[in-house]
Amino acid sequence: MIALRNNAQSVLAMAVDARQTQLNLSLGDGEKFPNLSLGDHCRCCLKDAAGNLEFVKVTQRAGDVLTVLRGQEGTPSRAWNAGTRIQLRMTAKTWDEMAGEHWQRLVDASGAVAAPQTTGTSAFALSGDWSGVFEPTRSFRLYQTGGTFQYGYVKSAAFSGGKTTVTADDGLIPSNAVAVDVGLPLNVHPKSINSTPVAHMVAPDAHASLFAGRELSVHRGGAAPADRSRFWLNTNDGTLNYHNGSAWVAVVGRYADA
Repeated sequence: MIALRNNAQSVLAMAVDARQTQLNLSLGDGEKFPNLSLGDHCRCCLKDAAGNLEFVKVTQRAGDVLTVLRGQEGTPSRAWNAGTRIQLRMTAKTWDEMAGEHWQRLVDASGAVAAPQTTGTSAFALSGDWSGVFEPTRSFRLYQTGGTFQYGYVKSAAFSGGKTTVTADDGLIPSNAVAVDVGLPLNVHPKSINSTPVAHMVAPDAHASLFAGRELSVHRGGAAPADRSRFWLNTNDGTLNYHNGSAWVAVVGRYADA
């Protein structure tokens, strides 16, 4: 996720060539930059007095040392002298990422990441009462050791015995999850899950627990839905059909946020 902090700037304590991926900041300046963990990142700019610049993506910070991806956003990777200024910047790529960021990482009252505990193939638990966060059909993703995500949708959530147990609709809960992000409800955030289309994108009856019976009836060629009902159905030929509450409106193209 994107990490930001005001007035994050320093100078290089050591020169670097065009290939080095660790930047040493002036002593003590690392604390000015965000703490990065569990896939967080920020974007910075190196710039000298001659106006040369290079954008880098910071993926890790250990004290005063930044681990970076060099030559980002069309800028060349180059050698930099000690004393070169480095600043955290709101780059064009940062704005693009923020525009598409639907996720919020769950943290407790102290600011610590809420760690999920797998309780089965289709459920995980969090310490405390999070039942109001995990409404049915809300999207979530579990961050795994190794930097990958596993996506899913909430089937149900219940608070008992000091913890909240969340049951997923698709039963894809990994055993090595270390953090959980919550997103948007299924009806506003249909998504490709784990590199393949989720079942509800192809056949709503595959996710029967998330769809009203009348919608499934329509999908199978049954009667029209109740008045004022609104929903999308994705047909096999890639056409979307939207019921606006009184009639079907055909929309060309697939509705997916991949």
